[in-house]
Amino acid sequence: MRSLSDGRPEIEPVAISPGIGSFLFNQFPGGVYQPLIVHYFWPKTLEEDAPIVFVMHGLLRDGERYRDGWKQLADKHSFLLIAPEFHHESYPDVEDYNLAGLLDQTVDNKFSPRQNWAFARIERLFEAIQLSTPFVAERFGIYGHSAGAQFVHRLVLFYPEASFEFAVAANAGWYTLPCRNTRFPYGLAEAPVCNVRLARALKQRLIILLGEEDNDERHHSLRRSPEALEQGEHRLERGHFFVETGRLAAERLAVPFGWKIETVPKAKHCDSQMSTAAARCLIGR
Repeated sequence: MRSLSDGRPEIEPVAISPGIGSFLFNQFPGGVYQPLIVHYFWPKTLEEDAPIVFVMHGLLRDGERYRDGWKQLADKHSFLLIAPEFHHESYPDVEDYNLAGLLDQTVDNKFSPRQNWAFARIERLFEAIQLSTPFVAERFGIYGHSAGAQFVHRLVLFYPEASFEFAVAANAGWYTLPCRNTRFPYGLAEAPVCNVRLARALKQRLIILLGEEDNDERHHSLRRSPEALEQGEHRLERGHFFVETGRLAAERLAVPFGWKIETVPKAKHCDSQMSTAAARCLIGR
């Protein structure tokens, strides 16, 4: 059992062992949040210095399928694969997953306390995995596709102190822009992101991974609100707009800009077409 110095409850080991499996994780302060189903794959030949990689599912909340789809890559690149699942029954709304519980849904336009954000649950899960395995990694890589990419890029913006080393957001439908003249969820006006935290976010290793052919303006799950359309007509345009907005914000704050775009040739809105490139990004190769 691991004692924490910031007043949070101690962390207990989780049921994870070499091979493929799942466990329920519910070690959240106060016990008021729904559990996460955590799917994993632990290649049996991993050395203790192996990377730890989180893969965030898309709209269908199908963490097990993402785990299975990434299993071969975990074997090839020798990393511990963790695929949390924000199941619809426990996290039914876009606000619960894509927006990570940032807003208090009982009060209009009020942000929840930071410890209530879903990002904190990922951080706590990482701590439990560190405790429960022999791996010595102090930081993790995190990837999300589509709805998962929305989660990941907001993790970078709102929770840049998290223990991630690389973050990859693939094919997000729309973004929270790092600008102060647009209200959340499309921008940071009135959001609890001070300039110090924003500067830290802009310096992070965030890769916006885009499919070269993810340019369907009428895709069934593409948001077409006026604010989303200001970011571009389709996902490919919106990814470029997001990174350019970040570059301008970094210039204004006079900080190094760590974000970049990578494009996957011939890829559409499909995780299996993005995952090979994403895995290379996550382990720094």
